[in-house]
Amino acid sequence: MPSTPPSDSYEASCISQASKNADPNNWEWAPDSRATWELAEEPWQQFRSKWYGAEPTAAHCASLDDPETPHFSLEPLHPYLEDCPSSILVRESYLTTFRDVWERGLSTQGVCGLIVNGQPGIGNTLFQYYALIRLLQQKQVVLLLSPDAQQLFLFYHDGVHTMRTKSLDDEYMLPECKIPSSEVFIWSLFDIPERKEPEWLLARPPCLPVQVAPLDPCRYKIWFKERLPLLLGLPLWTREELIQGLPYQRKYPALLDAFCKVYASTSLDRWDLLEAFPGVRALLEKCQDADLLPPTPEDAINYLLDVAIYRFGYSAGDVFSALFDFEAATRHHERAFDIQLSDLQAAAVALPNMYQSADSSISRHILALTLVSRGPLTMVDWTVNFKSDWIAKCMVNKLAAAEDAGLREQVKFFQGTEGAKAMSEWFFGPFAHRCIAETSTGGDWRLINMISDDAHPPQFVMAQDQSSFPPKDVRFPKVKREVIKFRSISDLSTCFESDKYYVPDTPDFPSLFDAFTVDLNPSKKSAILWVVRIPASRSSHVGGSMLGFRNIWDIIARLKDQLSDGPPPTKTRKMGVGQNGVALKLLVEVRYLVVVAKGHSHDLQWHPPKGWSESCVKEGHQGDVYCLEVPISLSL
Repeated sequence: MPSTPPSDSYEASCISQASKNADPNNWEWAPDSRATWELAEEPWQQFRSKWYGAEPTAAHCASLDDPETPHFSLEPLHPYLEDCPSSILVRESYLTTFRDVWERGLSTQGVCGLIVNGQPGIGNTLFQYYALIRLLQQKQVVLLLSPDAQQLFLFYHDGVHTMRTKSLDDEYMLPECKIPSSEVFIWSLFDIPERKEPEWLLARPPCLPVQVAPLDPCRYKIWFKERLPLLLGLPLWTREELIQGLPYQRKYPALLDAFCKVYASTSLDRWDLLEAFPGVRALLEKCQDADLLPPTPEDAINYLLDVAIYRFGYSAGDVFSALFDFEAATRHHERAFDIQLSDLQAAAVALPNMYQSADSSISRHILALTLVSRGPLTMVDWTVNFKSDWIAKCMVNKLAAAEDAGLREQVKFFQGTEGAKAMSEWFFGPFAHRCIAETSTGGDWRLINMISDDAHPPQFVMAQDQSSFPPKDVRFPKVKREVIKFRSISDLSTCFESDKYYVPDTPDFPSLFDAFTVDLNPSKKSAILWVVRIPASRSSHVGGSMLGFRNIWDIIARLKDQLSDGPPPTKTRKMGVGQNGVALKLLVEVRYLVVVAKGHSHDLQWHPPKGWSESCVKEGHQGDVYCLEVPISLSL
């Protein structure tokens, strides 16, 4: 339901409270308290002067639909903020979240606090500085804790004052209200890097605590009871936001410069220019080997962005770190995979629950929170899922291998866990493969047409009319197929067989598919390549890597050589030659199967990666797309 617009009296009350906070005549220092502070360094003073009382900009009402997304520069403070970018990308969620912080703080006269939760790495700290800028524009008094929690900064009417947190004691050290007939308060912005409660000075009156933190109650459990905070949340980033935020990262200019030099050079050693960014060179060389090297440096960086999203999800900190050091980011996550199923279950239960703590390694590297907002000034809810396709496949492969007999119970567990239902879909994959490979009752699987919206790349959705079912000659038989696991197409035999079900055995496989099988018709020199896609976690699923086109081309080329009774292919062959020297038409038709559990196809969508709609310079990878429902209930 839409929220009720605030009344005129409500808005007038907020404006009055903000004016009282901003009036220096309403404040005074307690005896000897000012002596505990010293003036902060000049960049802090310049930062305050830059924003104090500054007119609001278009950034306050902008959104990411604007052609030029607004940003707030952190200069001249930027060099003092370790790991922070040079500017704050004004995400739309920053606008709405700050609105709630502002209205809640003023309407309660600083009585009730606020906690802004979110996935680690999504920009909680940057939101803190965004809020600082917005408060300075309104001439508010603000107490800020440094990112390392070692220093306090008081943005007061006459400048910025600072003290070391180790100097804190039980004495009162903050300015006091001069007018007993009204309440004024100090905005207290803080993020605690360690898993502990904040210093009490930050959360007690006259401070209004605004804490940014992961969903980890050990960081705010005590003051939570005292100040009755409103729980807000920041969502994961979108791909568009990641693109717009990338140029503000500290290492981005060096990365772009290296790519520009690589693309401008013809030297065989030009790839050495990327050695400063571990792992990037290997990723781009794969594209070059597949004749899919992006045409410009900017396109190459966008490709790397997609690879990082596939591997690490939509937490900006992970994605940007991976762009500059892909190898280190991968190692950090792989170390977190050494867990038991019980650990994963416990974290999936605790993480969306604001009153329970989850294992910090699992919550940072394996699982991700998705925000469920109920509207302005209301407590948010969360759902939890694996952070990315790659992480999900790594974990499911590990847990399925260790406890294969209990997979069905895991589907049941996650399906029955509030906030973690989407995780059950990842455990559906092994069931689907087994069902398709082992069902041998005769007859055909029931297929449903999926239709394209003709975008580039397209989105395929379920057909809703009498064209929902394919022609009778489109058949996918229910026959037993031997499962063949492989790590790359080159590992497979030169000859494919109709009774085999081929499954990639590595999460790193750059694929458009999760399995494939073939129906051979040697007498007609034709074959059907069935490409099986199991879109687990459909809410965040990426349709596959563009390098998957190379795998499709290789399979088609091998099938054509097999049909022509030729040798293993060294180059793509489009025509075979018969014994009489007459060219034979070798037909390999590609058909895609998007597999879901029976009864779960009503909202099914499939998004192929970029390159689907482009003209094929090699074997064609396009084909008709069908939905296949397997009788494995997720509601066990």
